[in-house]
Amino acid sequence: MILSRNRVRVHLLRIQVMLNYLCASLTRGFKMITKKKAEEFIYCMLDEFYISLPIVVRTKKGMGCQALYKYTVDEYGMPYHEIILSKDHGITEETCLHELVHAWQCENGKKVGHGKSFDKWRKICNDWGYGEIR
Repeated sequence: MILSRNRVRVHLLRIQVMLNYLCASLTRGFKMITKKKAEEFIYCMLDEFYISLPIVVRTKKGMGCQALYKYTVDEYGMPYHEIILSKDHGITEETCLHELVHAWQCENGKKVGHGKSFDKWRKICNDWGYGEIR
């Protein structure tokens, strides 16, 4: 199989991004986990965050970020939280915690973002012994 120069550049760039992220994660002490471990971790943390709606965890390739949080309503009108984790950037417990904070914000009528309510949970997660969530 012959790849064009542009495709080779794209593949090399992806490898570079992954290596940069991995090096940064190792220096910050973040540990990469699998999707299954991420799901288990998220479901174990639901009580800590007082989240009552169901959470669906998916992974996706080609995302420009580590993860996304979405409040979704299914075809029957039932709401649920959706956490989409990037296959390209690696998954950490801190990333899962970050998205759980957004789910908590949504359920508690807070603005979903990185303001005061996010900072409150950032401090709590640090007290629990996790790395910095951003």
